[in-house]
Amino acid sequence: MGKTFFFSDVHLGTYDATAEAHKQRQLLAFLKHVSENGERLFIMGDLFDFWFEYRTVIPRGYMAVLGALSQLKENGIDLHYVAGNHDFWVRDFLTEEMGFNMHFDPIEYEIAGKRFFLHHGDGVAKFDKGYRLMKRV
Repeated sequence: MGKTFFFSDVHLGTYDATAEAHKQRQLLAFLKHVSENGERLFIMGDLFDFWFEYRTVIPRGYMAVLGALSQLKENGIDLHYVAGNHDFWVRDFLTEEMGFNMHFDPIEYEIAGKRFFLHHGDGVAKFDKGYRLMKRV
């Protein structure tokens, strides 16, 4: 049985070009490791700092990461995305074009005979009332 990998809160698109390039290189190295050693990958939200889907346009600057994720799917890696608090505008692209299992709410998932509760973590604290209200809209 292959390994299960998790990551969250990369927030692509938040830094200057040099820092962003460094962050993407690190992420691409991690995705290569997942491709060579993994069975499934859970992105626990906020891969992008801001993602707005257009019908025919992919935001510039994300092609290498999207290509690596697409390659994971082609290699048989089971892909899951648990939406985070920066994922309001995620729609069909990740599911229809990339093959992700998209989860907009927390999920329970069994791995190696053990059940896990998977949640991005936003809206849990008492002071997150404003976010919980916005999420309903």
